[in-house]
Amino acid sequence: MKVLQKWLGIDRAGMASVILCWLLAAPASAEIYRCVDGETTVFSDKPCSQDAEVHRSEDRISVVNPAENLDRVAASNKTFLEKRRQALAQQREYAAEQQREAQQRQRRREALEQASRYRTVVGQLGHSAFGVRPIDPRTDSRRQRPESPEEPTRRTLLSRSGGNQPNILR
Repeated sequence: MKVLQKWLGIDRAGMASVILCWLLAAPASAEIYRCVDGETTVFSDKPCSQDAEVHRSEDRISVVNPAENLDRVAASNKTFLEKRRQALAQQREYAAEQQREAQQRQRRREALEQASRYRTVVGQLGHSAFGVRPIDPRTDSRRQRPESPEEPTRRTLLSRSGGNQPNILR
């Protein structure tokens, strides 16, 4: 007993519970009786009548009778599965195509952003060897301007605590 406890690695209470479970499992393997009462068949662990017979269950016996149209059902199942596989394949192809189109749109959008980001802008009004050049309207529209005409163009903060107060701006 001590060797078994040491081998299993359990104490006395654990050993007692193992033995108790083993003793209680014995009635679970009792015989099953089959009783036929008219059209009803009843299975019980106690004999229900004098003509009760012991039921011997075998793994090879099927309780459910096969359908007569089993071949037709198998063929319809096979066609259903084929149609389902084709539909799923079409859905996957459609999703892959949508993904490819979305990636192409994203690449085009990024290329346009890159092209506009590094665009050369013609200079402003200035003097050159060829005379005065007019202002390019595209460049002029991109200039940062003050929100109101009274607002100074150069804002310098002179106060540490007062924030951007108009009377201290130059």
